[in-house]
Amino acid sequence: MKLVKVTLHYADEANGIDETKDFLFKKGAQEAKWEFTYKDKSKQVYEWRASYFMVDGSVKNIEPGNTSEKTIVLPETPA
Repeated sequence: MKLVKVTLHYADEANGIDETKDFLFKKGAQEAKWEFTYKDKSKQVYEWRASYFMVDGSVKNIEPGNTSEKTIVLPETPA
């Protein structure tokens, strides 16, 4: 694959928070961090999705998922 794009999205409408960040990873890229302050500690679930850009020009997408994990380990390249 050429690169992987990971999109993270967190929303807490009651507190006026709607944050989205894209990360691009390719061979040799450094670890990336997404940081912000929660206003409601009981609402720590965010959405993530990944797109794998292959060397043949195709794109393979991972369906969006929700997690409260502090670290995301991406699944293997989809078939």
